[in-house]
Amino acid sequence: MKLDRFYIRNHLLLQDLDLRFNRPGRLEQGDYALDFLVGLNGSGKSTILRSLGQVYAALRTDQTTTFDYTLEYRLGETEREQKVTIRQTREIDGIPVRHMTVTREGSSKPAYDADAIDQNYLPDQLVVYTTGSEEAWEKLSARPSQMASIKAAKDETLADPRQRSLVELPGAQLAEAEKQDSQILLIRNSRLPTIALCGFLVHQATVQSTAQGPLQPVLEAVGMQRLAGFSLLFHIHPILSPLDTFDRLKPLATRHIQQGARHLLVFNLPNGDASLPQKLLDAFTGSLALFQELDALQEVAQTGLPTLQQVNLFFERSLAKPEDAAEETPGMPRLLLFNWLSDGEQSFLARMALMAMLDTEDSLILLDEPEVHFNDYWKREIVNLLATLTGHYPNQLLVTTHSMIVISDVTASQVLLLVKGDDGRVQVIDTLAPTFGADPGEIMNDLLGTGRPGGVYSRDYLKDALKRGDLAELTELVEITGPGYWRFRIRARIEELHAASH
Repeated sequence: MKLDRFYIRNHLLLQDLDLRFNRPGRLEQGDYALDFLVGLNGSGKSTILRSLGQVYAALRTDQTTTFDYTLEYRLGETEREQKVTIRQTREIDGIPVRHMTVTREGSSKPAYDADAIDQNYLPDQLVVYTTGSEEAWEKLSARPSQMASIKAAKDETLADPRQRSLVELPGAQLAEAEKQDSQILLIRNSRLPTIALCGFLVHQATVQSTAQGPLQPVLEAVGMQRLAGFSLLFHIHPILSPLDTFDRLKPLATRHIQQGARHLLVFNLPNGDASLPQKLLDAFTGSLALFQELDALQEVAQTGLPTLQQVNLFFERSLAKPEDAAEETPGMPRLLLFNWLSDGEQSFLARMALMAMLDTEDSLILLDEPEVHFNDYWKREIVNLLATLTGHYPNQLLVTTHSMIVISDVTASQVLLLVKGDDGRVQVIDTLAPTFGADPGEIMNDLLGTGRPGGVYSRDYLKDALKRGDLAELTELVEITGPGYWRFRIRARIEELHAASH
């Protein structure tokens, strides 16, 4: 899936906002599309992402949104690409009317043209990750209530008093409810261990076929060598618990320990052996599909408890010297549990692993400021990791960011700058100075109009010193001013003063 256009006619501060994505000058190598929304706080970035989510949820449930819109995107491979246009308007007595048009590559006649929405032409899935508030996304992604789909008991069951009493027990009817999956996947921060597990399984599966897995530098950054194993603790009720996922995992486990209703599956990952990680991924048709199943099992089930109660990851720490392997540091074992790491390390590992987990196709992936709390070194890796890990999947990635370091890895055609006009409404500026490979400070100056890079205090202090033109003061300042624009200005001013004195 690749976005071409998202026009929002009348939603909150998004009035007549026309976002164009498929613009000339893009630099993408792969099947994916990557675009960024940039702007100061309050410029509407997250609101736009949620608006896309509202549109998608409404289309999936055959409902209308409270605002009118036009959505244009492409599905499928280039040779067989389908262009989809969906419009919602209120042109007839204020009643929302939707229309879908689908045209295929090389054909002038629409393959579909009707007011009804054909679900076959919608993106397969909407995947959302946010470092901000998850509350609004929780409402959109909530799984439909199973109570709404309870099957009527069979006549022979109702005729038998014993059988009827069984199905009337609390929870018995729910066991016969049809499973309904939401097409919106919210990847919540409470699932960090599960995210890390699924992403590092992809990493481990590639270690044997490549010199090093794609996330090896990430592991080394927190002093780890590899994911050595993991365990999953289940609470199983023989009737009420969903057993499909457990039954697929159990044959692949290294050990199965049972104590009453509690089942612990332990998985050892031999060093350099990619067979088990790949088998786990194949059993669930991919990393994201595995995450979805594990994520669903961590919700409260019909038993009143989550079916999957714990996800434990065991990381093998790096050793400074090979000979250190025989001597453990007191209080520091060779294997470390994921939850022993600091909050920052857990978040860092999981968010980097998230990029390896996005192995879906023809889906819309929304990432809301995924680089928050990263240091500048790892902000530099965001686009590279996305290109390496997800570039061969045909998805649209739409990312919000405040980081100019991240923006320096894409062209201006992949950046939509959002600003608020004098009337308070959000506007988009899509004609920007070149960003690809640019100095992040220059991008900050050009995009956000912040002036020269650096803190306000140092900027004002140095500006005033340049105006005073005191040679002794400037000579002292040039020694303590860091490299860049202001040091250049001070040196130039010192040369002017020296020249004037001779």
